Amino acid sequence: MAALALLAVLLSQDSPLKPLTEIAKHLDKGAAEFMKGAEPAEAWKPWDVKAAKAQELRDALKAAGVKSLSNLGFELEFVFKKKAAGGNLYYLRTFVWASGEEAAFLAFDGREEKELHVQSKPLDAYKDASAPFAAAADALVKIILAKEASKLPFMDAEKLTKLVASEKVRKDAGARLEQSRKNAPAVCAAIVAMETDVVELRIDDQSFLAGDKGMVRAGWELGRDGKLTYNLGGFRGFPK
Repeated sequence: MAALALLAVLLSQDSPLKPLTEIAKHLDKGAAEFMKGAEPAEAWKPWDVKAAKAQELRDALKAAGVKSLSNLGFELEFVFKKKAAGGNLYYLRTFVWASGEEAAFLAFDGREEKELHVQSKPLDAYKDASAPFAAAADALVKIILAKEASKLPFMDAEKLTKLVASEKVRKDAGARLEQSRKNAPAVCAAIVAMETDVVELRIDDQSFLAGDKGMVRAGWELGRDGKLTYNLGGFRGFPK
């Protein structure tokens, strides 16, 4: 019941991506604890955490002079299809920037496919700790199917400029942002035209900004039992 109550509250938010601010808060809180020396499993509980190279990551961050980590965002992948066999699929790949207060798309790209090997799951598989993902996905799908592409939230370009220190990364991300914003109406129209009756979601890579030094990569897995596992990766410095 607690999970259903949380889902109802999250779905009542104005922005379709607003529920993901709860994920961003947890990511940033865990990162702060990790940087203070907490073990990953303790820092990001109640998520299950895999961090085989946690000490290697700590050493790399220390060597680079990184003082803090903040969530940049994460990938959400959608698969739209029909129950009837033989139809094409539509694959929507997004990257969502999220802070503790707001969330918006940095990337929104789609294409039609005849076959797709993506380990996506129905929205009702996302429960408890992963409930915010289901809430955001459900709200987003409703906007798309209602033909209200203008309501899709995209990140402000000026905010991106202030957020990312690397000129190359900022330029690449900015170009993808503008292309996504331009293509969004056509992407949404293609999904509507499919008359989809099945929507599945995959949560994938996540990235932290390591100050002005680089990024830390991580990601999630959702098991068959619905358990959410967070995989902490490594540090990569910004290109010179």
